[in-house]
Amino acid sequence: MRVADHDDRAAAEALRGKDLRVPRTVVPELGPDEWWPEDLAGCAVHDGDREVGTVRRMFELPSCEVLEVERAGGGDLLVPLVTDAVREVDLDRRTIDIDLRFLGEA
Repeated sequence: MRVADHDDRAAAEALRGKDLRVPRTVVPELGPDEWWPEDLAGCAVHDGDREVGTVRRMFELPSCEVLEVERAGGGDLLVPLVTDAVREVDLDRRTIDIDLRFLGEA
């Protein structure tokens, strides 16, 4: 990878720990079942008709990405972004349907 105005090792080392940001207009299009973390934050989470809470953020664990859901009744729920746990993500409606039974919560 090359970064403008950072032509040597010392200049590259100065970037260590910094966020590197790229405008969405220049990144490749996401595939199916891929989302930007910031697009998932704030989505309403439910299991069928049962309200669960709201996505606070998405973060990475060694095995998969996880949604941190602030429960409607208080507390947090971690939802792995795997097909057994997440039935549907609808960004247009800003909703995520999950399977609480799979998560041991039903």
